Amino acid sequence: MRICVVLAMAALLAACGNSGTKEVTETRTVTAPPPAPASAPAPESKMDNVPATALNMPGMMPAGHPPVSPFTWTLPEGWTEAQATPMRLGNFKLASNPDAECYVTLLQGAAGGVDANINRWRTQMGQPELKPEEIAALPKLTVLGQPASLVEIKGSFAGMMGDAKPGYMLLGVVCSLEGQALFVKMTGPEAAVAAEKERFSALCQSLKLREAASNAGAQENK
Repeated sequence: MRICVVLAMAALLAACGNSGTKEVTETRTVTAPPPAPASAPAPESKMDNVPATALNMPGMMPAGHPPVSPFTWTLPEGWTEAQATPMRLGNFKLASNPDAECYVTLLQGAAGGVDANINRWRTQMGQPELKPEEIAALPKLTVLGQPASLVEIKGSFAGMMGDAKPGYMLLGVVCSLEGQALFVKMTGPEAAVAAEKERFSALCQSLKLREAASNAGAQENK
């Protein structure tokens, strides 16, 4: 009898133990890393102080190629033409005097305006600035169909190097075009430049747009 009771109690305890066992499932919460922030858009490229030669070139030129001028001109007698540079579409020397030079520059925009550039040239020659009415009274040349002020300044020329050269003369023309500014500038010893004034004026007035010059030539050949 006692053995039966013990067996019964053991069976009961076993049953209770089995019924109390629970399956534990471990649940993990995985948090995904936040998405990487989108990269900021690259700033728009700007073309500051780009020489107009690059914007008027008929097609892209290889690196190191001299700029192609959008203009043609008639080379004055006794002048030689040097290779163009990024800022000089036309680059000229005088056979009569190696210290004299002339060049043609074209810049985008107003480039500071006609009055400011004329007074900048006067400052380079050590001369006081002109008033607007004095600039308006300067003689004019017709350049590319536009009236252009003809500047003649004598004095001590301080160029890019800053070394003043006394006894110099500057001849210059500033011409405002649509969205551009054209400059023709000649500097050198006074006697040499003064002797070339008529040729300088002829060079300025001979300037033509390359496309227009090509079309005129095609018409003549018909």
